[in-house]
Amino acid sequence: EVSSDISIGNGSQLLAGGSIDIQSGARVEWNRLTVTIENLKNTWEQLKKFATIERTRQEWEEAKKLLTDDLYHDTDLSNWEGFKNYSKGIGAFIARNPDYQAVFPLRGKPFNCQGKKKDTVYKNEELYFIMKSLGIEESMDDLRYGKIVIASDADVDGFHIRILLITFFLTFYQPLVLSDHLFILETPLFRVRNKKRNIYCYNERERAAAVSELGKGCEITRFKGLGEISPHEFGQFVDEGIRLQPVNIDNVKNIDSMLQFFMGDNTPERKDYIMRNCFFDLT
Repeated sequence: EVSSDISIGNGSQLLAGGSIDIQSGARVEWNRLTVTIENLKNTWEQLKKFATIERTRQEWEEAKKLLTDDLYHDTDLSNWEGFKNYSKGIGAFIARNPDYQAVFPLRGKPFNCQGKKKDTVYKNEELYFIMKSLGIEESMDDLRYGKIVIASDADVDGFHIRILLITFFLTFYQPLVLSDHLFILETPLFRVRNKKRNIYCYNERERAAAVSELGKGCEITRFKGLGEISPHEFGQFVDEGIRLQPVNIDNVKNIDSMLQFFMGDNTPERKDYIMRNCFFDLT
């Protein structure tokens, strides 16, 4: 027989002849809800993790579409400025040796990695694609290319891109730089020509010598960007006569402080250093 009496005592209510303690039942229900919520949270985290893995896989598939790979590895990979302005990199695509040279176009300026943690690579699409293309996610032993060549315009923006990429490698993949795998591609700044000859010059001294050699009336062209060099012309700059400037580090112990000084927050000390040591050609 079930009683319908309700008695009150010691802060608890007994319902239906004391068959259910409401406070105790509430605690049980609350605990059950807490467990359910926790399970839902765990499930959600697992779903997010799966979604991240799937997104990463899909992004890498997209990255491989950007990478114009070579036939044989342990050779050269050029990180090429100019994904948005394809004309900047088209010379490299056409002129490269497809057996031994690969091209990876950059989409604008890379992220400044100074002082950042390794997860930055996975949060930034551009850096992630570079890492996957090089095969250095797990170990330097998996590096797919013998030379990583940075190719950018010979102007302020191009120099900035070079420094940002060097900062990326020094911050997260320092052994790659210290083992002499990183290079800067040198491209001519001037073309001096007459009706019979073309002479490509990499600096002012070479230009002056070319003008002297070809004589009066020669035409001088200043290359302001990679896109101004035709694919036909560009081939001679990436073949056996390629000019590469290795990225060397004189003092390994000072790498972190160097990056902090040059790539960290603006400071009066850095401004003073720039004013005392940097020279600008305003012509």
